[in-house]
Amino acid sequence: MIGRRVAVWAVVGLTLLLHGGGVVLGTSARAGLQPLVFHNPVAYLGGALIGVAYATVFAILAVRRPQNRVGWVFGGVAVISGVSNFAWAYVTNATETAPARLPAPEIAAWIDSVATPVWGFLLMTLLLVFPTGRTISRGWDAWVRLGALSMAVGILGIGLGSGLLPRMAVANPMALPGAAGDAMAVLGGLATAVLAALVAVGVWSLLERYRRADETGRLQLKWFASAAVAFGVVGMLFLAVQETAFRAGSSTGDVVWLAFCAAATLIPVAALIAITRHDLYQIDTIIGRAFVYAGLTAVLAGLYAASIRLFTWLFVELTGESSDAALVLTTLVLATTFTPIKGRLEKVAVSRWGDEDEKAASTVQLNDDQIRALADRVASLLRAQLESESRGRRRRPVGAGGSAGPASASGPASASGPASASPSDSAGHG
Repeated sequence: MIGRRVAVWAVVGLTLLLHGGGVVLGTSARAGLQPLVFHNPVAYLGGALIGVAYATVFAILAVRRPQNRVGWVFGGVAVISGVSNFAWAYVTNATETAPARLPAPEIAAWIDSVATPVWGFLLMTLLLVFPTGRTISRGWDAWVRLGALSMAVGILGIGLGSGLLPRMAVANPMALPGAAGDAMAVLGGLATAVLAALVAVGVWSLLERYRRADETGRLQLKWFASAAVAFGVVGMLFLAVQETAFRAGSSTGDVVWLAFCAAATLIPVAALIAITRHDLYQIDTIIGRAFVYAGLTAVLAGLYAASIRLFTWLFVELTGESSDAALVLTTLVLATTFTPIKGRLEKVAVSRWGDEDEKAASTVQLNDDQIRALADRVASLLRAQLESESRGRRRRPVGAGGSAGPASASGPASASGPASASPSDSAGHG
């Protein structure tokens, strides 16, 4: 549990750190000698918006539904978007002057470029497995495997291919020489095209999942499916025009990038709508249950502390010494108030986080017979405890004189009373 929370905060913190650094570098850059389009600072804020949106959904799901890989895919998108945004801003800031005022801008450009296939694979996977964390059937798993293979080939092709890096207009510092570099560049382009097609397959998967779902499932999927369609269209257009849109002298780079950011952000927004408005993953149920039991624990703990202090004080004032009966009375108070307090907290939770049917049907049913039986039991224990302590106080002077034996022998018999005669006595009377 602790390890999972540490992992969640590490992913969220890394995302915020990368995007924060990207925004600072990007907004402080000025137009200069950059080989790529000099972008408006809003472009880096658009990239940061993607990271924050995906990290938010990731944090909710990774804590509440850690076994569902949908949340972790959201987290992967958040981190990889941060890597891309930071590297892009770094190149823009570093190449403002010649020589570059920050070291190794071509390595930062290379990192940004090889992140593109990872983006494609994660987003395609998200569309294929949302919301259950699994594909519709085993037959669809082949698309995930094909996506993983395409991502690996794309990383190698873009990372080792000759020519300019996509979108960055910087020569690839890791390119293989000669024909090998040209072949890798072709492989990188093919892998990128396959990943774009697989994003379309992911959209098709969502629509198929929507067709098979019941009414509640369709409510949960409709926003996400609509966002996926919009993202699929804009994403393919982005890949088609990025070479020209981000070339120096072009005026469309910011528009293309912000359109891509808006389309990508629609997906986590749609997921949040499904989670909060249509109880996807039963998040409302979890929140309501946590409220009830956390509140119940706090109230009962406070009531216990107050009751034990009050009854102990009363016994000291009345008898001159403390008594275990204070603990018995406190138990009685907690036993009789547990159900009403829990019922009241459940009413508040249902009114705040329950659906309409739960609100209409919510009533607190108190089992009076059980409460009465429990109260009688505690009361009998209290009487026995008080009688035992009273006899103990009467026996003390006799015990001090050395004749405690007869008194102690008669004590248990009188304490148990006629109703608790031994089996041998019963046999004798018979």
